[in-house]
Amino acid sequence: MASFPTVDFSQYQWVVNDTNYLTKHNNLMTALVTMQNNINKFGAESKSESDSAIGIAQSLIEAYSVNVLAPYKDKATLLSDFANQRFRLYDGLRINNIADTSLWAIDRATIGTYVDATGNIRTAAIDEPRYTYDPKTGEPLGILSEEGRTNILLNTNDSSQWSLIGAISIESTEVINGIERARLRILAGQEGRVQFNYNASLSGTYTASARVRVLEGWQQNTLAISMSNADGGFSKFVNPPSDGAFDYIERTDNVNGTGAVNIIRSLTNHTQDIVIEVEAQQMEQGLNRTSYIPTTTTSVARLADNISRSLGNEFSDTEGTAYIDFSLSPDSTEGVIIRISDGTSDNRIQIYKRLSDGSLSVAVRSAAQDIAFFAAGDAPDSGKIAVSYNADGISLSVNGVSYVSSFSAPFNTIGSLTQVDIVNTSLAGAELFTAKDFWYLPTQIAVAELNALTAGGQS
Repeated sequence: MASFPTVDFSQYQWVVNDTNYLTKHNNLMTALVTMQNNINKFGAESKSESDSAIGIAQSLIEAYSVNVLAPYKDKATLLSDFANQRFRLYDGLRINNIADTSLWAIDRATIGTYVDATGNIRTAAIDEPRYTYDPKTGEPLGILSEEGRTNILLNTNDSSQWSLIGAISIESTEVINGIERARLRILAGQEGRVQFNYNASLSGTYTASARVRVLEGWQQNTLAISMSNADGGFSKFVNPPSDGAFDYIERTDNVNGTGAVNIIRSLTNHTQDIVIEVEAQQMEQGLNRTSYIPTTTTSVARLADNISRSLGNEFSDTEGTAYIDFSLSPDSTEGVIIRISDGTSDNRIQIYKRLSDGSLSVAVRSAAQDIAFFAAGDAPDSGKIAVSYNADGISLSVNGVSYVSSFSAPFNTIGSLTQVDIVNTSLAGAELFTAKDFWYLPTQIAVAELNALTAGGQS
């Protein structure tokens, strides 16, 4: 370890009429400079040693940290790590690696889009699972499930048919994975807009959206998304990121009658040309934006995703534990997160966001035995849930906090459970849902273990 530098200053002391005063003074100044240099060297050596110690400590922490999930996932008879696309199943003899589509029935009768790891939009075929990613960070979000939606705007994927109004022009276009991206220029100090008409008389709540980035001329509060013939009309400044990254702009409001939506509209106070790229224009009925539905000459519907599995050797009727890392749309009013059932509402364990009040609830056996374990407005829209059961009842943990409740009908009255759903939008209208991780273990585990599992996975 580095030693702190010292200097013996006694040799530089002098007395009255000391003939060596000047020499001693000069030597003292030299000694002070030397000492300062030594102090600087000591500081550098100390920092190096400290950084090394911190690095060693961090390595030890990482080496000895315990992944709480690992031993349970190793023993799980049904494992679906959607974020990393790793799947296993117990077939009665052994646990085997297996393909996702062999493990899960993906039911979506139309194509659907998703954001890939590079941040681009891709199209999945009918019944193909959609593994989506955060468009900004590239983080895997898991498998995507949505309710059915319809894009009522026409020609969103054909810019040659767009209605350009004002000082706006299309400079170039490119097609990436079948999705058209257009580069637009709006002249300085002038208004320009891209207008889409919707050929119907609408009534209800609609969301208009697009994916944009500003390449030149970013300025505070100069771009807007607006709609005519809304109740009172609306206009929203969108302020895309100033770093030139893609982001979604959107606006939700009540619509009444026929009209048009300006997906891009500039004000007149911008002091230089605005150059933007835009794709994925959409207007759909509902409280939030969903994945892009490309259109040309007609409106296009995307049907709901349903993700389910018929249970077999991996499952136990008498006891078990299920875990899920999930995310719902913040605006979602209802969504099944886990449902284990006999295919009916009479025999089931269900964790869901409840339509009536938006609370997070657990249901056992029938809808009459619902218990809300989060009040309306307090329920998390994402996190980790683990539920464990045996003949005596159910234990539940959400994000590290346990909830144990009694039901009017004990769990041992439930009959044969044959099916598991990780959100099934035909059963409940989940507006947007992703699952990063799901696994099932045919044994009950203690409440403390449940809390450790849902608290974050490390201890």
